[in-house]
Amino acid sequence: MAVFNVCMLSFSFKYVLSTFSIFSIIIVLSYLDPLVIIPSFQF
Repeated sequence: MAVFNVCMLSFSFKYVLSTFSIFSIIIVLSYLDPLVIIPSFQF
């Protein structure tokens, strides 16, 4: 049971880390190049 908990914990940690990295990339891109990011979201 402890092994299952560790596997679930590592899986959720990887999921949160990947989601956070995607959001940070979007935020950095929007700060660096707002004129390119904003029109692409409108279409």
